[in-house]
Amino acid sequence: MDNFRIKPRNATWINWALLLMSLLYLPLLAGYVSLYSRLHKSPPELMPILGRRAGALEYELRKYSDFAESPFAGDPRPQLETAWHHLLQHINIRVSKSDLDDVNLTSLELSDGSGYVAQPSVFHELHCIKRIRHWVYKDHYLSGLSEHEALNWKGHIDHCIEMLRSSAMCRGDTALTTFHWLHQDGMPRPSAQDLSYHECVRWEPLLEWVKENEIDLFDPTVLRRPDDT
Repeated sequence: MDNFRIKPRNATWINWALLLMSLLYLPLLAGYVSLYSRLHKSPPELMPILGRRAGALEYELRKYSDFAESPFAGDPRPQLETAWHHLLQHINIRVSKSDLDDVNLTSLELSDGSGYVAQPSVFHELHCIKRIRHWVYKDHYLSGLSEHEALNWKGHIDHCIEMLRSSAMCRGDTALTTFHWLHQDGMPRPSAQDLSYHECVRWEPLLEWVKENEIDLFDPTVLRRPDDT
């Protein structure tokens, strides 16, 4: 059995070898852990701007509203116009240079030097949905369009549809849509119904954060112009 004992000199060499291997592999392990944590962060942490604002993003489980009761759907009417106006009343915000650097983006600078203009993507999506509504009800909203104006609108609608497709596939909501029998024209047909709970951002805290950082792009003096000195 004495032949299998590790001599002190050999033991010292093995200890140094293990220490050297540890020093070599620790940075690799740290890099892997960092990459894993970045890929598995919660939604607020994946949004560095909002993630740093305590309370800007809160999540809850809720069911989608019933179409028949939604103030945002259906034929044009005063209640619907008011609902959409309030929904898109606050959409553009001030962000800092470091906010943009965090996501490797640039934007237009504010004239007072206090930051840059940006827009949370959710409001771009809502704007597009409203545009599609107007196109669906174009006899009401867009009567008298010239051929050139109609082509511009069609191009905008195509852009909006593609953007919403990308957004839906980006989120990949796996809440289940189930089916029930719908008796129509004397024949039962399977019809989809969305009764699932979805993980959703609570709207009011997000909107409050947007209001606190809002800027008015309709003000012609809010942006630093290319010819400003």
